Amino acid sequence: MRIVEQSANLISCTECPEQLIETVAKTCTNSELGDSRGFCKALLLCGYHTPFEFCDATFKFITNRGISHELIRHRLCSFVQESTRCMDDSDMLLCKPVEYSFSYEEIERSYKQLMDSGCPHEIASGVLPNSLATFIWVKANFREWRTIFGLRCATGEHPHMRDLMCMAREKLVEATGMDYYFYNVTQG
Repeated sequence: MRIVEQSANLISCTECPEQLIETVAKTCTNSELGDSRGFCKALLLCGYHTPFEFCDATFKFITNRGISHELIRHRLCSFVQESTRCMDDSDMLLCKPVEYSFSYEEIERSYKQLMDSGCPHEIASGVLPNSLATFIWVKANFREWRTIFGLRCATGEHPHMRDLMCMAREKLVEATGMDYYFYNVTQG
């Protein structure tokens, strides 16, 4: 077994999101286009988030299976996750940080013994720990990412989830410049 680091890779993101948000929102009012950033901030202040739903971002995460199970609770996303039925048995990956003292080598041996005896993947994978690394693709619109970051970057969140979502938020802010939208989110 090898140990890998969690990561958040921004795969795709709407280009020029503020201009698109302004264009979409101004369709309702037939007003002229102008300062996109200022207009988006004004939308945020008045609580009009629908135009932000026209922009989206896709991430490829490497995390552990336990964190992936928490992530898929956000139902307004699209998910594709690596299946334990199709994983490469010869090189099992654990996601760092690994904080437990039991023997991963013993777990790997048990899994391989089950596989060698003809046990199907879906049954044998039952002995694998939640710290097994997984690859999961997540696509969501900006409004949903804002909600996810507001919940999952909070201090009381699971530390691995918080680290992963803060990493993703940094990359999305870097790509869009929309720190005003993805930070200081209050849930209510």
